[in-house]
Amino acid sequence: MANKLTEKQDLFAKAYYTIGGKTFGNGQESARVAGYQGNNDVLKNQACENLTKGYITDRKQAIQAKTEKIAALSIETVLNQLSNAIAVAITNKDLPAIARISELQGKYLSMWSERGDNSQEEKVKLDEQQSIEANRLANIRLMEDAS
Repeated sequence: MANKLTEKQDLFAKAYYTIGGKTFGNGQESARVAGYQGNNDVLKNQACENLTKGYITDRKQAIQAKTEKIAALSIETVLNQLSNAIAVAITNKDLPAIARISELQGKYLSMWSERGDNSQEEKVKLDEQQSIEANRLANIRLMEDAS
């Protein structure tokens, strides 16, 4: 039967394994945040002890999956906002805004590098969502050219 984490152990795991968190990967500070008491050496020892317990390290995947899901939602939100913004820019015929938004979308799709190395020999593999977005951008460009 799997061991159940105490409240402090769960708080330690969240503090230690949450990507981008203030105490990510820092056992001593994660132990402090979790409510363990003592000087730095005591907190380091507590962190080491916690990290040897399999049922605590098993929480890593669940914690990091949640963090990645939140990050994905943030990316999705930004991309949706860019799509909405470009629709407004097209309606208002705001060419500088259209160009800037298209640039941001292209950067997300890694359509060009910052070095200016846009070799035709380099092939780009797009997933289905990226392909849809690239086609949408191409249609916008055609609309601009037709105006």
